[in-house]
Amino acid sequence: MMGRHKAYRSNPNKRRRMRFVPQWLEKHAVSDGSSQLPPANSINDPEALRELIHYTAEGNVIAVRLLARAGVNVNMTDEDGWTALHYAADEAQRDVAQLLMGECGADGSIRSHEGLTAADVARMDGNFELEKLLDPSAASSAGLTDSTPSSSSQESG
Repeated sequence: MMGRHKAYRSNPNKRRRMRFVPQWLEKHAVSDGSSQLPPANSINDPEALRELIHYTAEGNVIAVRLLARAGVNVNMTDEDGWTALHYAADEAQRDVAQLLMGECGADGSIRSHEGLTAADVARMDGNFELEKLLDPSAASSAGLTDSTPSSSSQESG
């Protein structure tokens, strides 16, 4: 008997287990039994940033949420000046971008060393819907706003 957890062999036909709890979180979890979480965006650990970027690019919303709730700074930048939001834009991860902007308080105005915001990265990749999410002012200036007529103009005619 192999024990409680069966190890997967390298069979491509078997489903792989998806890791939901980031390794950084397992190593730094509070072990005193208290449920007190650190303040949002208070942890500036490079190892946590690497995991946040990895899970952001992968589109793992659960892991990104767990890291953010554990206090990992979602506005922390890597060596190129990119935040997790830049990586979400680069990989077209709309759900993760929505999570970062809404629930996690990511700042979409942070510029990389090249002067690019996350919305700029989305625009360069041709993802204009994601650009509108990341920078609402881009939607109005580019003429990408919803052009459906209002209900009042339909009723008056």
